[in-house]
Amino acid sequence: MHLSQNGYDKYLYINKTYILLIYHFFMYIYHLITIFLNINIFIITLLKYINKL
Repeated sequence: MHLSQNGYDKYLYINKTYILLIYHFFMYIYHLITIFLNINIFIITLLKYINKL
């Protein structure tokens, strides 16, 4: 019982670390996409402003 419990805890721990890694990976990609979109919007507004001058 004790051994199986220990193995189960280790399994849960590994799963938690994988979930955290995947979560952080997706958050990193999400931030990159939002930064990229913000830069694009900034460039577009800048170009529109330059065209108005």
